[in-house]
Amino acid sequence: MSASNSFAAVAATKKCWIIDLDGVVYRGKEAVPGAKEAIDRLRQSDRRVVFLTNDSRRSRDELVTRLAGLGIETVSEDVFTSGSIASRYLKDHGAAKNGAFVIGGAGLREELGLCGIKEAPAAIADALVIGLAPDFSYAIMAEALTAARRQILMIACNRDPNYPIENGGLMPGCGAVVAAIEAAAERPIDVEAGKPNPFCLEVMLATLRFAKDECIIVGDSLYSDIELARRTGTTSVYLRAGFPPKPVWDDGVKTFVCDSLRGVWG
Repeated sequence: MSASNSFAAVAATKKCWIIDLDGVVYRGKEAVPGAKEAIDRLRQSDRRVVFLTNDSRRSRDELVTRLAGLGIETVSEDVFTSGSIASRYLKDHGAAKNGAFVIGGAGLREELGLCGIKEAPAAIADALVIGLAPDFSYAIMAEALTAARRQILMIACNRDPNYPIENGGLMPGCGAVVAAIEAAAERPIDVEAGKPNPFCLEVMLATLRFAKDECIIVGDSLYSDIELARRTGTTSVYLRAGFPPKPVWDDGVKTFVCDSLRGVWG
C-alpha cells in the first residue's frame, strides 16, 4: 500500500463528510458509542460535516433537535433526508402541479410543503409519494392502488427493507411499504429518491457548493450508502460492525472499511 493510497492521505483531501444517521450516529434512541467524538474531531480539523439519511419519517428540523439531544449541534441546511430529496425532485420536475397523494409521516409532509407540494386525494393527484408509514394499513394501500392505476408518477423515498433500532433490533423500512404497493398495483415505482439515487448527491453538491472529489460518504449499508458512492464514483467509508478498526483501501471501488465512525480515527 503506497502512502498516497493510505486512508489518512485520502481523508486529508476530503473537505466535506457526508454521514448516514441510522446505525452510524444512533440506533433507535441510543447514540452509537464514539460517534459524537468522531464528528467533533472532524469539525475541529475544519471539515464540513453533513448528514444524509434515508429516514423520511422526520423533517430536517426534527433531526436537528434529535442530534442536539445527543450533543451534536447542527443546522437544518446540513441535514438531507430522503423526504427532502423526494420533495426537491417533485419540485424540480414539476411533477405534482395538482398535488400528491402522500403515504408517510408528518416529517415527509412538512418537507413536501416546504417545496410547495400540496396534498391531494388519490383520484386527482399527479404523483404518489411513498415514505415510511408506521400507520400503513390495507385501507391506505387500497387508496394507493387507486392512485397507481391512473398511471401517475410513483416516487418512493427509498427501498430500505428495514432499519436498525436499540439492542440490535430491526424494524420494517420504507421498502416494505413500497413492495406492498408495487404488488397491489402490478407496476414498479418510477423513482427512488433517496440513496442510492445519484440525484441525492447532485442536490447536496449544488446546495453545499462542494465538488464531488472533495467529499467522502460514510455509512453502514452496502445497498444505499456505498452503492451511492459506487454509482457516483465518490470515495466512501463502509462501517461494518466487527471488522478490525484499521480502514482497508480497495482501489476498485474507492471504499475504506472500518468498524465504526470512531474507528475511522482509530
